[in-house]
Amino acid sequence: MRVIPPESTESQASAWPPILCHILAPLMHHLVSPDVTDVLINGVHDVWIHRREGPRERLLGVLDCRRELEGLVRHLARSCGQNDPGPHVSVPIPGKGRLHAVLGGQIHGDRRPQIAIRLAARFRPTLAELVGRGVLPEAVAGLLVEQRALRGRSLVVSGACGSGKTTLAEAFLRGLPVWERVLIMQDVPEIQPPTLDHDWTSFGPGDEGYGPLLRSLLRLQPDRVVLGEVRGAETWELLEALTTHGGSVTTVHATSPALALQRLASMALLHPSAPGLRAVQGRVVDVFSLVLQLERLEDAAGPVRRAAALVEVLGVDGQGLPQTRALWSRS
Repeated sequence: MRVIPPESTESQASAWPPILCHILAPLMHHLVSPDVTDVLINGVHDVWIHRREGPRERLLGVLDCRRELEGLVRHLARSCGQNDPGPHVSVPIPGKGRLHAVLGGQIHGDRRPQIAIRLAARFRPTLAELVGRGVLPEAVAGLLVEQRALRGRSLVVSGACGSGKTTLAEAFLRGLPVWERVLIMQDVPEIQPPTLDHDWTSFGPGDEGYGPLLRSLLRLQPDRVVLGEVRGAETWELLEALTTHGGSVTTVHATSPALALQRLASMALLHPSAPGLRAVQGRVVDVFSLVLQLERLEDAAGPVRRAAALVEVLGVDGQGLPQTRALWSRS
């Protein structure tokens, strides 16, 4: 497992935007902690710290001014080219993670800003290390290794927010030969190459979204194309690309493998060039051969992230619905 060497809090904080360090100074030791995955700010009086391991922590009264928080969000948005940010703001913090906020009149009550800071992972496990940590059974990891060697079809990693989808997707890719050219589309550069020798490049969506970017990337001669997370109409263009650049991985928010496949089809149908429902469902099962479902459990001791099920995608039935076969299930 690659672990970033420890640095002092001051040196780590110096790499963050100065305005953020100033306004969120009481939280900086949490923001630079390798154990913290999320910092949730519910206005100025209520902050929750989510940890990779261990219980959540609630902090009361640590921040001062609502207006300063709103100013921080809008400043970060403008620095990323969002000159007229609305009430919903999502901005990357280079090398650190991303910040999402909801501001103003859409919040009932005292209209306190709601801010979520998702921190970039500092731990980069392999599939074998995920087995050692109890996230994956050894048999499931072996099937993923076999799938990775195949170039024809791809893997979907499904789960709720914070279940470890991106970590698993990167671990899946980390075993690729160093000479394979991997082009990654992601709004926050979370998936990273194992070493500088790997020919991996990460691209942000830009103002026009992932569609134009994906069409451009296919001219850069990738061996594999990766989309960090599918969220909308770009799903159809990803399905088109993976017919010729398979053996890849993407992630999707869903609570079961069946819903993951349904959601992929539903999002693909949003694209103006997508054909009818049956054709889209057929393309989904042609492109993806496995769905790995992850789950996140919470208890007093802290979060537990683990695989819940692995299914093989077989095809479609008479109604065009995806047919699957369970290869492994925790239940």
